[in-house]
Amino acid sequence: MKSYNYDNIGLPLINGAADYENGYLKAQKYTSDPKKTCNKNDLIFCIRATIGLLVDCDKKYCLGRGVAGITNINPIYKEYAFHLINSSIENFKRAATGSVISGISRKDIENIDVIIPSSDEINKY
Repeated sequence: MKSYNYDNIGLPLINGAADYENGYLKAQKYTSDPKKTCNKNDLIFCIRATIGLLVDCDKKYCLGRGVAGITNINPIYKEYAFHLINSSIENFKRAATGSVISGISRKDIENIDVIIPSSDEINKY
């Protein structure tokens, strides 16, 4: 892509597992034409090939096709959302499709059964 670069021009680009290091995001490329972005405190995880690798985002990034972002999380639900996604990784892996590179879709993520705890329950959690 013409917008990709290694010169720190634009937003750092997270495409997949290669952009994760020791539980943190470490972008290798940048893009001057971001289409999908995430912000600090969003949850980002791999959805293609190496499914899983969930991290808490440390700043704004451009998200490539190999990752998904859970955005605008109410801070009181953040830890619960992290646990919910992390505990769903094995189900995502079983649902993955693709003949060359396996992956999950937005629909797979949207179909997670989620119990929204009350304020009292989340405080106990």
